[in-house]
This record gives sequence, structure tokens and C-alpha cells, in this order.
Amino acid sequence: MDSTMPYAKQPPSRHDARECAPVPEFRRNQFVYGQLMGVADFRAEQSYFREKLRLTNRCMHGYGVVCGLLVHPADDPRDCAPDGGSTKAEQDKLKHELDALEQKRKEFVDSGKPVPADLLTAIDDVKKKLAQLHDRSCAEAPPVRVVIDCGIALDCQGNELVVRRPLTVDLWRELSADDRKRIGDEAQPVYLTLCYCEQPVDPIRPVLADQCGAVADCAYGKMRESVQVTVSLTPPEADQRCETCCSACGECCLLLARIDGFKPGTPIDPVAIHNEVRRRLTTYQSVVITGVNWAHGGQYDRDTANKVFGFDDDAGGIEIHFSRPVRVSSIKRGVVELWRIDGGGGRAGNISEIPGRFVDLPKSGTVTKIRYRPGDAGDAQDDENRDRLEYEDRVLITVRCAFILDECCRPVDGANVGGNVPPLKDATLPDGFVASAECAVPPWGYGPWTSGNGTPGSTFDSWIMVAAKKKPPSEPIK
Repeated sequence: MDSTMPYAKQPPSRHDARECAPVPEFRRNQFVYGQLMGVADFRAEQSYFREKLRLTNRCMHGYGVVCGLLVHPADDPRDCAPDGGSTKAEQDKLKHELDALEQKRKEFVDSGKPVPADLLTAIDDVKKKLAQLHDRSCAEAPPVRVVIDCGIALDCQGNELVVRRPLTVDLWRELSADDRKRIGDEAQPVYLTLCYCEQPVDPIRPVLADQCGAVADCAYGKMRESVQVTVSLTPPEADQRCETCCSACGECCLLLARIDGFKPGTPIDPVAIHNEVRRRLTTYQSVVITGVNWAHGGQYDRDTANKVFGFDDDAGGIEIHFSRPVRVSSIKRGVVELWRIDGGGGRAGNISEIPGRFVDLPKSGTVTKIRYRPGDAGDAQDDENRDRLEYEDRVLITVRCAFILDECCRPVDGANVGGNVPPLKDATLPDGFVASAECAVPPWGYGPWTSGNGTPGSTFDSWIMVAAKKKPPSEPIK
């Protein structure tokens, strides 16, 4: 049977010719016997395969970090000090020798006799040795440095970014002159990005002259693909595209980390480096759940549980935060559900729904968080007759993320993998709650955890327990 819903018309394209992806015309060499090949022909041969690879990378794999490239503080000594007992012993020996030579020179000066030339030469030699030893063992390290681990990434144009060995970056040195003036003495966040670049290498001297000119004195025989690190106070432009294949990207460099509280001369705190701002390799970066206001699997006392869910507090209710805005029109009744499994004695095991409503949800537009609390969706004041949670109850929380759409009409990737979506900073936690030490770091190598298993539309599941009633202490036997 045909659908009764009218087909929606395809909206006109919002992109003009300048915004199309820079895909060149693909032209292959057609080899024939006796053909004279020139520089342009060999370059065209390379370009054909390189551009095909870039197109495949961009359209089939997307862009982002493939592996590695974690940013962390450099392990630099903060105090200028000799780096070993043998070096210090050598310094002490030279100092004693210099003192003895200076004493001899003083004796000659006091007696009015000329100082021998060989004595002056010996003094100069010892001073040079001391200076060299000081430079070698007590060189002052750059004040603020970070290290980028080796790894691989793809930029939004399909270029491979390969870091073969750890890169040490002096943040102050890499800032532009304008940024250095802006930063002053105040701590500010800086953004570290990785860019693709090419470097000519292997100088050669051509044997034959170019048809259009004389023989070059020097040319480069090869082009090395490399990377360049940039540091800026200005965050790179966010990628707002819904697809990355057929449209051009605005920012070619790949963001690796945001470093908060940067100040010249002040060491970097590891917690100030936010690797989570980077993009992992994907054709589309799905919205994920970044935090909730309860502890998954936590065992709450009855009063605290009723407060968290909003039975006893109008400001209560479960709260869910997203990584990017989602459409209000897709957040409807049934998307979030609460179910109670009765515990304790008697009616234990009964399952019943806890009806609820969204709080402070606008009528249109987008939001980055939602709050849901028990109550009649038709009457916001009808809370008095709602059954409260009782001892040993269990509450199941379900968020059907396949129905929550982002600005590109794509579903949220909501799987609560391992129950590791973290509680928000202002979340109410049960007494004695301690986060699991196992799998504290997500598989991608840096935190914090978010929802998502790579399948947009996964359902977010969670639950909490209500603790049993505490028995009063027994009275002592008289």
C-alpha cells in the first residue's frame, strides 16, 4: 500500500560553486611507443593517484585522528641543576684548580712581578671548561613545552598527517607576534593544531637545460610530506557541515588539544590539556551524551533518590547533556521513560511506569540539555498523587536516542557503554560512591567518557537502586 504521507520535496542546494570540494579533473597518461615524456607528464602521473587517494580518504573515511597524537606536558626539569654526581665532581675539581691558579696570579701581582703568559693561558682554559660544563649540564629548558605523541591522522582535505616520533612544542615560541601581545600576563587558553605541509629535499644539479630557460644552479629532487604545528589564542573554525565529501572545508588544520590557563613561564598542569576537543576519524561526528546528573548503578537512600528524580523538589529531575545542539521538535513524550521495579517484601517485582514531563523545554529551536521529572505532562501541578520511591525500589532510565535528532537530522549516538557516561559536576551522588577504576580511560586513550559505540541511534540505558531501610540499633540487654 502506498503511503498516505506526501513526499517532501528536495530542498535546493545551499552551496555555490566556490563551496564545492576541490576535486581536480582526473587525467591519466596514455602511453604509446616512442612517446617523449616530460616533467609535466611525470607530475601528472603522480597527481592522478594522489588525488584519487585524497578523494577516497575524505569520502570513505572522513577525517580526524586515527591513532596516537596525544598532547601532554614535556618532562622538562624546572630547576637548573647539574644532572649527575660525576658532573658535579668535575665542576668542583675545575673550581679548585681555578682557585689555585688565581692565587698564583695574585702572588705575582702582589710582588710586582709580571704574570707568566702560560699561567694566564691556563686560567683562561679552566674558565672555558667550566663554561662548557655549565652549558652542558645546566642548560635552561624552555619555560612552557608540550609533547605530541607519534600517531596518524587525516585532515579534511584527505591528506595524511604522520608524526613518526614525538614532537616537542614550545608554546610561547609558536605563538604569533600578535598573540604574544594579546596574552599579556593573564592566563588564557591556547589551541594546538596539526597542519599538512610539503618540504623540498635532496638538492640536485640538473644536467640538461629547461626548454624555457637555462640550466638551474640547484633544484630539489624530491618532495617530503610533513606536518607543521601551530599554536593560537583563537580557536579554529568549527565544522558545521552535514557531510564532508562534496563540500569544501573551511579549516584545513586539525585541532589536537585545547590547553587552558597558559601563561608564559608557568608549567602546564596535565589536567589543563583537553585532548577530547579533537575529532576522531569519522565521516560524520555524531552527537553523544556527555553527562547526566545521577550515578549509574548507584545505591541512593530513599530521600535522596526522591529528591534527585524530582518527587520532593520542583528543581529536581534527571538531566542529560549533549555534546552539540539537538532539535527540540524531536524530543517528544516517550523519548525518555522511567520505570519502577518494586522492591522489598510483598509486592516486590511489579513493574510500573513513572509518568513524567520535560521541564523548561522551549517550543522550538535546539537545546544542549534536557530535564525530565515525574508528573503529569498535561498538568504541571499534579504531583501530589504521584507515588514516591520506596525502599529497595529500582528505577530504570531509558532514552531512545534514535528519535533525538541533531541539526543535520541525524540521530544521537547514545549507547551507555559500560555505564561510563560520567555524572555532571553538580550531580547528587550516593553516600560512599566511588567511580570504578577499571576502564577509567576510554579506548581512544583520553577522557572523559561519553556515550557512543559508533552506531547512531543506540538506546541509552541506565538505572539506580534505592537502599533498604536502615534498622534501628538494638538496645543492650540489661
